[in-house]
Amino acid sequence: MPVFIEYRDSKGNFHQGYYPDFIVETIDEKFFVLETKGRVDIDVEAKDNRAKVWCEDATRLTGNEWLFVRIDQEDFERHRFRSVKELISTLTLSD
Repeated sequence: MPVFIEYRDSKGNFHQGYYPDFIVETIDEKFFVLETKGRVDIDVEAKDNRAKVWCEDATRLTGNEWLFVRIDQEDFERHRFRSVKELISTLTLSD
């Protein structure tokens, strides 16, 4: 399912969108928009905030819960996750 999220960068410029790295659907029909980051630049906060709003809109429109999770390389390497379930539960509890 291709998903793109439009956003405004740190200078207020509109961008047609970016494609999140992963969309994960759980067996209980929750959806996670997962964005991986090796390097955090000035526009990451704007993208993250827009993705959270996008997920709120998708939840309202679809009736299924949509959540955004950013996975920084530092967190990924520190935890050495064994599954996507473990990754999501660890990172969403720490936010």
